[in-house]
Amino acid sequence: MSMILKERHITAVDMPHVRQSLKLVCQKCGVKQLYDVGTIFLSDAGNNNERFQFTNYFRCSHCDSPGPFEVADYLKVIGAIMAGKVRKNPKVYSGRAQLFDGTAHQTLAMSEEYLKGVIAKDPDNAFLHVRLGNLQRACRRESIAIECYERAVGLDPHELEALTSLEELSIKREDYRSALRHARAILDAIETGRRAETDELTRGILSATLYLMNEHEDDFRAAWDGETEDFRDSKSGQILHEYMEIGSGLDKRVQLFVNTALGEDLDEEEFEDDDDFALSEELDADEDSGARWKDPKSCPVEMEASLGAVVTNSSLDWAGLRLDLPAQEDGGVAITSRNSISLTDGARCGLWTVPSLRALFRGNRQAPQESAMEQYPAEYVDLFYCVEFCASMILDADRDPTDEEFIEIYSTMRRRPDGKRLGVLHDVVWQSACLALGMVKYSESEYGAVFGQLTRSVRHYRTGPSSRNYISYLRLNFNR
Repeated sequence: MSMILKERHITAVDMPHVRQSLKLVCQKCGVKQLYDVGTIFLSDAGNNNERFQFTNYFRCSHCDSPGPFEVADYLKVIGAIMAGKVRKNPKVYSGRAQLFDGTAHQTLAMSEEYLKGVIAKDPDNAFLHVRLGNLQRACRRESIAIECYERAVGLDPHELEALTSLEELSIKREDYRSALRHARAILDAIETGRRAETDELTRGILSATLYLMNEHEDDFRAAWDGETEDFRDSKSGQILHEYMEIGSGLDKRVQLFVNTALGEDLDEEEFEDDDDFALSEELDADEDSGARWKDPKSCPVEMEASLGAVVTNSSLDWAGLRLDLPAQEDGGVAITSRNSISLTDGARCGLWTVPSLRALFRGNRQAPQESAMEQYPAEYVDLFYCVEFCASMILDADRDPTDEEFIEIYSTMRRRPDGKRLGVLHDVVWQSACLALGMVKYSESEYGAVFGQLTRSVRHYRTGPSSRNYISYLRLNFNR
């Protein structure tokens, strides 16, 4: 189930859990009762009752009907709408919830009944069982969701969405042997040619699978020790074993597997000579904090005036210019003021004061169409690279942000470049964008197009409310 929310599309799994009581009247038995309805969606479609939709799972406490229900307390809804105008997390939204086929229902229980009816007509359709599993997961009925995903895998052993969900839920339940088997099945599926909707999402699923193993390294090692020889001797089993032997970080053998699994037929020698990978190795070898954001030979000389003054006065080498993020004792990043940007070339340091990111826009060149931005055009690689690499630096120090957090930050950067800060990661992204804009001429249109594409890229990777697939992509891309 997905919701159309303020021109955004968001899955029911992605919705935060909200507790909100409301009096409803069951239209089947007429009993009025108080229910925890969750978030309320309000649309202009249908009659008064059809306008209301709820995100928590409930049925009539008297007759077990899934709905529909009549709202018995409109004043409380109006109060919730008014309260939402002044608080950060409103409980009433303007939008509509609908299933994959466009059908809409007032409650998740009604959607459940509908999906079961569709499956009854086509019981061997793995896709439909995954849809029901996603709905059950959104209802926080994880045991039932697992049963749905397992039925889907029974019908199609290479069903990537079901396997990914099973791996995540197995880890959540601390069943690492099952998670290991699901990880192997994901690798098997991709190696045999199965793909997600886009190559980006496929890459995100694969790298997230490997990263989750790294995050729970000791538990997966214990599960591995209990496995059979046949499991270990398979090609995917050997890849998993190689990864666990690394201990931390992504080894280039794993990155090679990701590329070859996606059809990029590179052998070891070619992979070692690859320019992008060579640059990642060079950056990873840098022991100083910060990131060398581009090849010095291609560094432009049209530096913004205030940045140029800092480089000159501090005797900085512009070819090695990068952010110098101040570190805390616990290894985290401490930025007291995002407008004061610490820079370094590896030997010397300088402080660049930036009153406004908008002030760094230069020229009036129009950005290409959205479809062209999907390929990360060469003329915008500087901005893409600087933002994503600098964002990857914080991953080693602080807790891993979710895909949803990245989406909020990138979207905010596009719509309100100098808007209210959203935390340290937002500060790092803001400063990295300033550095890129200070080194290369980008117009406001081009800047907006880049952050629009960054937002869309993260959405490709997002698979759930707490998914961290984009981080896995950054780690994979920058060998961190």
